[in-house]
Amino acid sequence: MCLSVLTDGHPAPDTLVDEHTELIGAMRDEDEEHLLTLLDPHMQDAVTRLTGEAAHA
Repeated sequence: MCLSVLTDGHPAPDTLVDEHTELIGAMRDEDEEHLLTLLDPHMQDAVTRLTGEAAHA
């Protein structure tokens, strides 16, 4: 992924830390359902910022 595009207009660093901390926690807890629930909007946001379009499920 192009990191320069992903950093434009991204939430505050504290928000990113919180989001990634929650993702890591779900992985550590081996809570697949929660992890997938968190990952979907996380990745949708990345696709939207990279392409300007929402990803199609």
